Amino acid sequence: METQEVYQAGGQTPGRFVEIKLPRCVIFLLPEEITRLLQQDPGLWEKALRRGKAITRNRRPAKVVECDRDPERF
Repeated sequence: METQEVYQAGGQTPGRFVEIKLPRCVIFLLPEEITRLLQQDPGLWEKALRRGKAITRNRRPAKVVECDRDPERF
């Protein structure tokens, strides 16, 4: 209920916010706000990009390569 009030008070739609769960609270930021914060720390920006690329690669299913070997040989 509280988050709905925040959305209505800010005039923003809930889908635009990025929810970030921290140990003792939950914060909601707009993508533009996250970008602005990351621009202040280029090292963190670079680290987050590398982490994002690695996680995205690991989410992709592995490609299955068909083998044209005779299965009876193995």
